[in-house]
Amino acid sequence: MGMLSCIHHVTWLKPIDGGKHQCTYCREIVTKKEIYPKFEDLGVEFQQKWDRHEKGEDAKPAGPAPGASS
Repeated sequence: MGMLSCIHHVTWLKPIDGGKHQCTYCREIVTKKEIYPKFEDLGVEFQQKWDRHEKGEDAKPAGPAPGASS
């Protein structure tokens, strides 16, 4: 029996290290060309957020915030 392919719905995606996105349903690393609905149909806010993550502009430093006491 053939295996069904995942549609990589945008509600199943999460940003991961390296500016990549992972489908939480099938665990594949996906590109904007592989998601549903089409990237172009998702609106400017979603597209900008995706692009910022790919460029690493949304990265947060690891560890406690500066000035935080332990």
